[in-house]
This record gives sequence, structure tokens and C-alpha cells, in this order.
Amino acid sequence: MKWPRLLHPALVALSMAGVACDSSGGDSGNETGDHGTEDHHHADETGHEEVPAPYAGQTNPIAPGDQAALDAGAMTWASFCASCHGDTGAGDGAAGAGLNPPATDFTPAGAVDGLDDDFLLWVISDGVEGTGMAGYSGSLTDEQIWQVVTFMRTLDG
Repeated sequence: MKWPRLLHPALVALSMAGVACDSSGGDSGNETGDHGTEDHHHADETGHEEVPAPYAGQTNPIAPGDQAALDAGAMTWASFCASCHGDTGAGDGAAGAGLNPPATDFTPAGAVDGLDDDFLLWVISDGVEGTGMAGYSGSLTDEQIWQVVTFMRTLDG
């Protein structure tokens, strides 16, 4: 069953930020989640988005206090995400400077907490066709993506 998700403005900007920043081999193709530009334009107007199978309903299997996973997520963030989103997630990465819209700032309180695990897994895995967000399922394992999600949960206030 697909559940509608409210889009957080930060994720809309995230979806616009990755491909232009992708110097690390992310795949901007859209392999499993048909969420191209038209769908996200619609999502922007309605405020809803549906997470497709196989991502729908998935939750992060990593315990919030898992320091090894957090450290691994921070290292993966530094290698794949910081060029656009900055080391601390403030959206101030050098490669993100020329993006329009700019890279997302994940540091305000609630910026990441408002995003469901399955939605983050989907966007990081598949990217968003026609936007700046690359898909990393070809470069990162699911475990690494979950580690990044774990790290992202520490960024917002």
C-alpha cells in the first residue's frame, strides 16, 4: 500500500541538489521509483508524494545510538554529500554554490526529522530524474545509505 507523504521543503531542495554536485559516481538514472520532474512538480503543488515499492514502509534498521554506524555515515556523507550540502549539512558545499535552487540546509530544527526513513532511502537511492539529485544505489549499499540517513538525523538542531 502506498501512503501519501507530506514533502518537507528541505527535501524538495535536496532533490534539486545532487546531480550537479555528483562528482563521486552517483547515478542520475531513475531505476525503480518513477519520480521524474513532472511528479515532483505535482508534489510541490499538492504537498504530497508517494514512496514506491521497494522503498515504501522501510525503516532504518540502524539503532539511533549506534556510534559505529553514525561514524560510517559521516564518512560516506563527507565523500558523497558534503560537496553540495557541506560538511555540517548547512548547504554550503563548494559544488553547491552555483545550484538553483541552492543545496539544502539540513541544520534547522526539524529539517530532517520531518522526513520519513523510506522517503530518504528512496531519494538517496534513486535520485530524482531531471533535477540535481543523483541516485546512489549504484555507488552505495543499502547499509551505507542507512548510515547516511543515521548521520543526517544528527544534523537538524
